[in-house]
Amino acid sequence: MTTVLDLRAHAQDRMNRIRQNLSAAADEYLQALEDEDWKTLGFPDVETWRAELMAGVKFSKAARQAIVKTLTVQGKTQRQIAAATGAGMGTVERDQKEVGAPSGAQASPRQLAARDREAAKDRQALPKTNFQQPRQQSAPGPRPAVQPPADLPPAPADPKLTEHAEFDARVRPWRDQGLSREQIATTLGSTRARVWDALSRLEGEDRALRSCTCGNASRV
Repeated sequence: MTTVLDLRAHAQDRMNRIRQNLSAAADEYLQALEDEDWKTLGFPDVETWRAELMAGVKFSKAARQAIVKTLTVQGKTQRQIAAATGAGMGTVERDQKEVGAPSGAQASPRQLAARDREAAKDRQALPKTNFQQPRQQSAPGPRPAVQPPADLPPAPADPKLTEHAEFDARVRPWRDQGLSREQIATTLGSTRARVWDALSRLEGEDRALRSCTCGNASRV
């Protein structure tokens, strides 16, 4: 009977083989992803698993594109593929085009379903707000208009929002060049977690911009 220790040992051995011969390890790495070795080894997600055990290690272009093609056919999103390969989402999109895998508007039904699942998870992660119905008041009388003082100073800008905007602006050009999260963090002298937060915010902005552009085009 296979025990948890056996599974952990097998997963660790496979990771050692991947590290020793990355140029020929695409198939085994894909199998490790399919078997969810990151769960077996106790990691919370693929991204953390790869960052801890393969930090600074990159696949050859051919091996990476083979992984990108397989994961795309399996219905993984560009964000999931980027986390699994350590490449930027721009690089993943270029790889998908070069290997003829569907992306963007040509996404397969499996990819669309995966994106729907990701969007549902994002919505579940949002804080819930209790909306209460306004209390009914009988025959409310007119309220006098309150005029603000003429010399009222403008509200100060939120320093955290300003800091996010400035950091996102520094991250965007490196992301557009296809650098991975680790490369951007090294280039900017920041942490991978902070860069990942910035990439998530930029992706949300891009999604909103595309949505707005499509809406305007349909009205025209």
